[in-house]
Amino acid sequence: MRNKDAKKEFTPLADAKGQILAFGKAHPLLTDIGAGVAVISMGILLFWFVNFSGYNAPATFIYAGF
Repeated sequence: MRNKDAKKEFTPLADAKGQILAFGKAHPLLTDIGAGVAVISMGILLFWFVNFSGYNAPATFIYAGF
């Protein structure tokens, strides 16, 4: 019979993942605040990219051939 923990990972990344998940379970309010900050930050980044990158302009080199 196999041991239930035989497939457990012992890498630094797996250890960090376990610590982060344990912290999230112990501090749900901080997890919610962090998720909210992440969503707002990604929204600001998307707004900046769309408005200031120039990629939302029409592709005139494509339309010039028609």
